[in-house]
Amino acid sequence: MSLRKKIPSVNALVTFEAAFRMRSFTRAAEELGVSQAAVSRQVSALEKDLECNLFVRAHRSVIPTVSGHQLGERLTSAFALIVEAMDALRSSKKKKALVVGASLAFTQYWLLPRLQSFRARYPELSLRVVSQDTYFDLQADEVDVGVQFGVGRTQRDKIFLLRKDRVFPVCSPEFLARYKGTISAQKILDMPLIGNDAPYENWMSWKEWFACMGISRSEPSVSLHFSHYTDCVSAALAGEGVILGWEVILEDLLAKKKLVPLSGLSLNSSASYHLVLPRHAECDEATENFILWLAEQFGLEDDVMALVKGEV
Repeated sequence: MSLRKKIPSVNALVTFEAAFRMRSFTRAAEELGVSQAAVSRQVSALEKDLECNLFVRAHRSVIPTVSGHQLGERLTSAFALIVEAMDALRSSKKKKALVVGASLAFTQYWLLPRLQSFRARYPELSLRVVSQDTYFDLQADEVDVGVQFGVGRTQRDKIFLLRKDRVFPVCSPEFLARYKGTISAQKILDMPLIGNDAPYENWMSWKEWFACMGISRSEPSVSLHFSHYTDCVSAALAGEGVILGWEVILEDLLAKKKLVPLSGLSLNSSASYHLVLPRHAECDEATENFILWLAEQFGLEDDVMALVKGEV
């Protein structure tokens, strides 16, 4: 005999369990949103099917029989297990925040100006952005997607090139207006320079930049120094001096001419921006959506599906 034939009407079992728990057909009817007569009919049908009385009917209550007790207690326990299983499934389907890791500068000057377009496309997706100026350990830091300059120590991760970078001196238009004529590397050496602690091993310093320009000095005179590159950018915007500008990070500020490059003194960086994913992590829908959007922002539309469906 099949399981379906062995088990009476589920509706009758649910109705009986409510009446057993409440010790009342009236209160069971209120809980189930049906009439008292409907509860009485379901219980009577179940008693007929099982060929035994489940309740002793009193004037204002019902008292379970021995058989009623046995069935009621088991049904209550079984329904509790079913509810627990349903709650666990619902919890697993609840929106989980996608965790994106990036540097402070990338987050502030590249990601935040573009974030509205991502959130407009995926309004149901919760996003948590973690910013730090050190390489992420994606497993330990519980980051789903990382955007990193260079590759760092990511042997355990999957790495995809997003864009190569360039570096060149930049300052505010107001600051540049103080100087006349052609701006050479030698001339920049005598300007107020703004520097910062290198967040990555591939981050170019003023000393390295001048050396590449053929100007050797033990240490260029940096008049203003910060621990974070974001503060350098703020100082440059305020007209405090010249910083080394990274094309990817400052793309929007350069396009809006809030910062301007000094002549054509541009160098290709030895490092690039990469998308980094935990090697053994499952790439869920939220992660795929972010990768698709990120690849589009970097002009990688032709490679998007291969990136997500192929190697990710």
